[in-house]
Amino acid sequence: MQPPEGQPLELRGTYREIVRPRRLVYTWQWTSGVPDPHESVVTVEFEDLGSTTRVTVVHAELNDESPIDPYEYGWRSGLDKLAIYVAAPPYKEGELHASR
Repeated sequence: MQPPEGQPLELRGTYREIVRPRRLVYTWQWTSGVPDPHESVVTVEFEDLGSTTRVTVVHAELNDESPIDPYEYGWRSGLDKLAIYVAAPPYKEGELHASR
């Protein structure tokens, strides 16, 4: 991850559960950029609502000393970007878009 300002943040994790297309569970552990070596668990669930999909993210087992606000901001920002991405019209085959 690369915040708008500052050094890159690196993490690692292990998939614990994959239930296609409904559920994904994995561990989350910072390896650089955040002074918290504690391993936490992320659960992402996808619920088909017909024309839309509800995405629920639960980031659990956080270190008791870790502030929650940066995690909430990061997940909200990531989900907002995902919503924009999936709402974009699909590209036609052979069509390439690039910008600076």
